[in-house]
Amino acid sequence: IVEADPSKAERHAMAGSLYLQFHFNKQAESEFNQAIELEPSDHCYFQIGQSYLEHGKVKKALKHFGLASTTASFALLMDISDALLRAEYPHEAEQYLDLAIYKEPWNPEGHLNKSFAWAARMKLEEAWREVNEAERLARERTEFAGFLDEARSMKRAIQEMRQIQELIMGKKNSLSPLSPKLSDAMPPLAKFGRPS
Repeated sequence: IVEADPSKAERHAMAGSLYLQFHFNKQAESEFNQAIELEPSDHCYFQIGQSYLEHGKVKKALKHFGLASTTASFALLMDISDALLRAEYPHEAEQYLDLAIYKEPWNPEGHLNKSFAWAARMKLEEAWREVNEAERLARERTEFAGFLDEARSMKRAIQEMRQIQELIMGKKNSLSPLSPKLSDAMPPLAKFGRPS
């Protein structure tokens, strides 16, 4: 991969990911370091963080996501949070969602994904507050109208979660975070992304 064009950071990052896949951790780290030397950009740090996350090396992933976030755009911050949410790290995703919301407070996507992060942790009041804000923002600006259906779908999912919670426990906010099986069984929550 690297021999074809050793001056491309992306090739070193791809080689590092392949080394990780086969548990050659030292070689992977060497390739990642070369990628960073060639291109110390937020995108490069994100790619490396994503590789570490995909191979279960969460601490290293978070380190690289943190480095990426220092100059990351709204879109890249959302990519970081999406990667963490898909890997079932909603708590870790929150700081990147907060940064994204700070960068673009008018964009409903950050609030919508933060709603999912709260719901995954069974913090339904916080999830409800965030989805309401996402819906309000989506209504206010036509370029975000695509998020209205997702916000409404999320609201229905939260209402269903509240009903299940009340049936099981008889009290609000008393369940533990969602297990992977329960999370998988709730497709409206797991499929958030940018509208097409």
